[in-house]
Amino acid sequence: MIIRPSLLAVALVICGLSFSGCALRSPQVDTVKRLIPTGGQDPRLAAYAWTLSFNGVSYLLYPIEASGRRVVFANGNGLRLEWDGETIIVIDGVPGAFGRYESGVEGDERWYARAGSPAVRARCSPIRSWRLSESRYGWRQECSSVAADRTLRSTHVVEFDQSGNISLIEASMAPGGSPISLAFIGQR
Repeated sequence: MIIRPSLLAVALVICGLSFSGCALRSPQVDTVKRLIPTGGQDPRLAAYAWTLSFNGVSYLLYPIEASGRRVVFANGNGLRLEWDGETIIVIDGVPGAFGRYESGVEGDERWYARAGSPAVRARCSPIRSWRLSESRYGWRQECSSVAADRTLRSTHVVEFDQSGNISLIEASMAPGGSPISLAFIGQR
């Protein structure tokens, strides 16, 4: 059996979200951490590749660390993304003047912050399941915020494939803002 580190890292996250629990014990978690690639141009890493896309630009990332529900993705150029099992919470090292991006959840609100800008808050609905077909399903959450008498919306989505593996993580960067997506593109 071939064990794919990216899917094992995601399995750690899914276990953190599971109501029934998961059978991963500490020695297994340590094994997963040793298997996760650390970046670079090694062609074998293509099997673990994810694409981060936003504002018409894409970056290739690899899972480099898993701890509890949190998974860290990075590339050899200093770009780093953290996902906490629910949303993308940190993006750092984007080329240019983008700056550090952070988001989080407090009660029924999400907050979004970018370096040099004040945090924006949005009130959110509970996370709910959705299904388009046997091979496309997951969960989503809608949020909204009012600014200048306009309602601004944001969404947070996780999509699974027919095997139950996470295939897409999508999150608005702020209410009314463009979504970012992290899509699994490695070999299956």
